[in-house]
Amino acid sequence: MSLESKRIDIRIPVRLIKKVEKYQEEKDIATRTGAFLELIRIGLKHSEE
Repeated sequence: MSLESKRIDIRIPVRLIKKVEKYQEEKDIATRTGAFLELIRIGLKHSEE
């Protein structure tokens, strides 16, 4: 995977952010961005199956 990154600005419903933050805490992920990235990777992997 490429280490190159690009900043994007998106609006996310507060209720969804709270769910991601709960996931972050449960999985002991250091940053909210890290939690979002992990969940995106999981979702993409699942969609490819």
